[in-house]
Amino acid sequence: MTLRGLGHDAPARASQESEGFGVEGVLPGEFFLGGRYADDVMTGRSPASSRLVFRSALEQSHATHEFMEAAHRQIGR
Repeated sequence: MTLRGLGHDAPARASQESEGFGVEGVLPGEFFLGGRYADDVMTGRSPASSRLVFRSALEQSHATHEFMEAAHRQIGR
């Protein structure tokens, strides 16, 4: 299971790490939001452990996905 988020969103990253997600990749400056560039950070966890917290991770992922869609609309992707 993977999640994506903005590099400067420390609370989201801390929440992901507390659920066993680790950083798998970073796309530096992927988004231009509010007049500045933001990194796109992908985190992941193994499938076996993912099943244990799927619901809470899915809820968090849904909120992140909505934010990412808004960011894409803002930058015209």
